[in-house]
Amino acid sequence: MLAMLRRRFGQRVSELRRLRGLSQEALADLCGLARSYMSRIERGRANPSLDAVERLADGLNVEVADLFQDCASERDAIATTDINSRLQ
Repeated sequence: MLAMLRRRFGQRVSELRRLRGLSQEALADLCGLARSYMSRIERGRANPSLDAVERLADGLNVEVADLFQDCASERDAIATTDINSRLQ
């Protein structure tokens, strides 16, 4: 489940980056992160620290919560499915 959360988070970062017309390299520069790390975040291969999450939000000019907008609903759906399967 955690890997899925990282993937959804990365997809959200990628979505917001593209909406702003930024390349991975440009966003990485704005955030003070390595481009390779940015790529790993967007692919769900990295587990960014809270500091990195805050830098991403600042670089994308959004609130931290906006980065998790789609992640929470996905996680809740998985948790509900898991709970329902255990009850059956």
